[in-house]
Amino acid sequence: MIIFESLSSAKKKYLETGKISQEDFAGLLFVDKTPSKKHIEWICKMYLEDKNFDEIILGELLEEFEKKNKFIEQKDINKYQSIKDLQDAIIKAQETKIEKMVGKLTTQPEIVFQNEKVIVFRPKTKEEAIDLGRGTKWCISTTESKNYWEDYYYKKLFTIYIIFNFTGKYNKYKIAVLVDRFGDLHSIWDANDEENTIDMLYIESLGVYESIFVAREMNVYDSLLRYGIKNYTINNDGSIDVDGNVKLSRINLTNLPFKFGKISGNFYCSNNLLTSLEGAPTSVGGEFYC
Repeated sequence: MIIFESLSSAKKKYLETGKISQEDFAGLLFVDKTPSKKHIEWICKMYLEDKNFDEIILGELLEEFEKKNKFIEQKDINKYQSIKDLQDAIIKAQETKIEKMVGKLTTQPEIVFQNEKVIVFRPKTKEEAIDLGRGTKWCISTTESKNYWEDYYYKKLFTIYIIFNFTGKYNKYKIAVLVDRFGDLHSIWDANDEENTIDMLYIESLGVYESIFVAREMNVYDSLLRYGIKNYTINNDGSIDVDGNVKLSRINLTNLPFKFGKISGNFYCSNNLLTSLEGAPTSVGGEFYC
């Protein structure tokens, strides 16, 4: 009985009194998508009193009101004096939702784009990828099994974008976009780590266009890590000293990718297509395999 209170009251107040015709009342019922039609009395009031009344816009606002209700301060629809008041409350709720979601981050990843629907981040470290990917099944964000951030970011040289989608449900609330080293869109992954469930058309519907997704500018650090070289020093002459081994074998090199200085461990560059040893180390603490 209680769930039909608004509908019963609306019929008595607006339909039975003739303030709203049967035809118009049926149309207004369609605007209210709730099973119990709990908003119909307020809808009727707006129909008669608000000059900005638009069935389509109001229907969308009421759906957003239901979705974001836990972030909205005034939850009683009848307290809103106009459609604009409701719209303002929904905008404020969206801002609150975004603040709470971003506020949970423990890192400060770069933001490359933001509107009322999404925030697009460009993580540059594994820690940022883990932070942004919480709740997803992405291998670049996992802490429960092997994390593949360095493989994708440094070895495959992908630039990775992570989208917080505040309008998305289930698998679409977070989206990962991978761009290859040439700036071409490689793949799009949903929160369940499934490919091909989200396309660029959907992302563009959120106001995010493909031109945002560009390859990062590669530097020496990126290139060194691609070859697994981590403990290094760059000298004034541009040569690179490495504390440890350097393994460059069997990767079809036609020339050495860097000018090496002192290598404390072994240096491997055999089984390639080298035409010269230009860039070879000046000294090797272990063995030199070529």
